[in-house]
Amino acid sequence: MLALLNSQLINFYFHVLFTDNRDTFPIMKSGNIEQLPIYIANATTQHELAHKANQLVELYAAQNKIKNGFLELVMSELKLKKMSAKVENWYQWNWEYFSDELSKSKTKIPLKMVNDWKDFFQSEKTAMNALMVQIKRIENEIDNSIFTLYNINDTEQQIVKNFLPVAH
Repeated sequence: MLALLNSQLINFYFHVLFTDNRDTFPIMKSGNIEQLPIYIANATTQHELAHKANQLVELYAAQNKIKNGFLELVMSELKLKKMSAKVENWYQWNWEYFSDELSKSKTKIPLKMVNDWKDFFQSEKTAMNALMVQIKRIENEIDNSIFTLYNINDTEQQIVKNFLPVAH
């Protein structure tokens, strides 16, 4: 059920059917959930989707551990008092941009520690990127399984995929 509710198809269906013209996700009410077309898959498909959903839960937990561990270290070791959104999303940037953002918040890395911090940043960013690739792969596998389950053809799949930015 978790895989289905987080699929692009159900996200698309939910937005089209229950839109309230908000920029964010429409309000989910129990009555809305009851109207969703829930197809009961065979046991094998259910097991496969449940396994993939569990993998995603584990990968997201690992991703949060790396992200938050890095930020906690930055906050404590560099005495960063206030974290900007750009610093918070450190894994999206290269080292130069990240260190410039630290400078803007008046946080200086001691010169003799810059290389260590740069190496640590790169290592953690590489780990984050690897997790993001795995997450995207599994999300795509789930979406493809759901499309198959609901007999959604290629044209319909493109409509769903192009309707919303990736919601995962």
